[in-house]
Amino acid sequence: LPDPNTGIKKYEFQTLTDNVNLYEITFFNDNTVKTVINENEMLEKYSAYCENLENDIDYLEWLINYLSGNSYKQSFKTKFLYEDELMCEYTNLEYKTLLNNPGDLKIDDYDFVGWMFYDVEWNFAEYVIIDDINLTGKVGYLKNITYDTQYGAMPNGTKYQYCIGEEYVLPDPIIEGEDVEFLYWMDVTTREVIEKIDASFTDDVEVIAIFVNHNEDLSVFDPNNRIEIEFWHAMGQINQAVIDRMIDSFNEKYPNITVYAYSKGGYDELRESIIYGCAAGEGPTVAQTYPDHVALYLRAKVIKQLDDFIYSSNPLIGLSENDLNQIFPSFLEEGMSYQSYGTYSFPFNKSSEVLFYNKDFFCKYYSVLSKYGVKATSIDNYGNVLDVEWPNPSWEQVEAISQFYMTTPECKYGYENTGFAADSCANLFITLNQQWGGSNAYSGKDENNVLTYLFHKSTEGKKAIQWFVDGFKKGYFATANKFGEDYSSNAFIGDKTIMTLGSSAGASYNEPWDGHFITGVTHYPQRATALESGKEKYVIQQGTNISLFKSDSTAEEMAGWLFIKHLMSYEMSLLWATNTNYFPTRKDVYEGNEYQAYLHGWKLDNAGNFVLDEQGNPVQDRKVGVKELTQQVVFSQRDYMFTNVAFVGSSYVRDESENIIEAILYGDYTLEEAYERAIENIKSYIGY
Repeated sequence: LPDPNTGIKKYEFQTLTDNVNLYEITFFNDNTVKTVINENEMLEKYSAYCENLENDIDYLEWLINYLSGNSYKQSFKTKFLYEDELMCEYTNLEYKTLLNNPGDLKIDDYDFVGWMFYDVEWNFAEYVIIDDINLTGKVGYLKNITYDTQYGAMPNGTKYQYCIGEEYVLPDPIIEGEDVEFLYWMDVTTREVIEKIDASFTDDVEVIAIFVNHNEDLSVFDPNNRIEIEFWHAMGQINQAVIDRMIDSFNEKYPNITVYAYSKGGYDELRESIIYGCAAGEGPTVAQTYPDHVALYLRAKVIKQLDDFIYSSNPLIGLSENDLNQIFPSFLEEGMSYQSYGTYSFPFNKSSEVLFYNKDFFCKYYSVLSKYGVKATSIDNYGNVLDVEWPNPSWEQVEAISQFYMTTPECKYGYENTGFAADSCANLFITLNQQWGGSNAYSGKDENNVLTYLFHKSTEGKKAIQWFVDGFKKGYFATANKFGEDYSSNAFIGDKTIMTLGSSAGASYNEPWDGHFITGVTHYPQRATALESGKEKYVIQQGTNISLFKSDSTAEEMAGWLFIKHLMSYEMSLLWATNTNYFPTRKDVYEGNEYQAYLHGWKLDNAGNFVLDEQGNPVQDRKVGVKELTQQVVFSQRDYMFTNVAFVGSSYVRDESENIIEAILYGDYTLEEAYERAIENIKSYIGY
């Protein structure tokens, strides 16, 4: 019989009365019922049968065998079938012998799943014969399931297989001890919770077990336990003032915890300060981090995984299900996009890129530009266009408008003028690669399933860069370096370009201080084919996250987590989003009345409700500026924001992607020469 742990039930055996030896046997094979009245007679037959055997067999096993008609058999047979056709047959098999595996079936291009006894695969190493049986060959398309159990283990190793089209429930890992609790399996590729394999799965699957550790330091909640933590960041003076307000709010809630905030300059300086500070044992408790930087901290083993805190069952520590669900998924997923699985950061100051354009120029030449997607929203009685909008521009439209601009009197500075300019060469390189070459054109998993850079292998990505280079040579496109600037916003407000691609966080820098023209804001340009199909649309997701760093003091780590949790609260997210140029990280903040009133300039009453006019529309309380318009655009393109995977050295790869653009545009390098130099530099940095 098969191992009972496999779930096969060959028979049901029960005593029908207490005083009479009467039994009922139900056979799995044919579902017939037979009864035995005289047990003594059965015992005599059993004893006689055992006399011919070297070793006795279990009485109940013999009884079932006898009632199925096999007690007088000297040998047994096994048939191997496929779709009711006999493939081969074993005869003259002795009782309780192992079967020899006849081998795999070769049916078209299918994979062989196994020889099945009903719904269970026959184990040729363990199952023995006590009856005539049929085994049916099963074929399909097999894919691998790889389990990373972390604290736990799987009964038969970490490599399993599933058959495409069939449902397979993932078993819980085996864990020891009460401090660790298994939460769920997470798909390593999609970062989604996975309970079972179903018909939607068609490829190999790698899953990792997510646990929570209940061994928590609660001394942080003792009001007499004084704890100090440090928060390192790269915010300027204006944003530092908002951070101070958030710290004051935290100190009111936890008066025994003192937070010291330190600005470390720019983000590169912050990264170096953390690396050297942690090496000397003097690193921060909490800090702003980019995913590229987290990859370095992971290699140095100085950053703390957050899952134990996030999923703690203690409400003073863990995030509620509602709070976790309110965080925009793309922001949350960024904190898990590393080679080491788990959550290592939470979103903080998030932004994206948008296209700023000179509305006055677009209004003046509306009759020409209207064929490039520009729409008039206000026209006076004389037919003059007073205002326009330009939703969802394509790169083809940007190029055509740039070409037209070069023929107008507004292009008055000769070589210094260009129709379009981009702030960040690195972002431009990465995004064009994604838009032309797909989601893994810049970076992703290689053939060995290792996260790495891939842009040098993308033919379509190279075509995208060459397209931009060709536009630059014609005078249509440029980057900030053309104007001797770090950002193109100065050239934009200085009338040297009519379109600039920049960070939403820098929206206010694209508004002329003297108001000599009106700034319009629209979406990041996409390829025309992507806009038509609605697929392969990409815009980069920017901004830093907040991470917790390891400490010898578990109380300090707990205090650092509570500070992160506080920053993620509704109140702090609203405070940050309405007092900076950054996007809210929570859905309920974005959708709430307070933020919507801020975003659209609507009036609220004392109860926090919109004040409505006679038509039921919100009353305008103030005029919104470029900053608010920019946030509206950012939200509207949120569904196709992307982030790149982080790996050790990915920040250096990003630096070299910027160098490729600069070398071709301003260094007389050909595209191939610039790529070759970049790859050589990357190999010298990270070794491959």
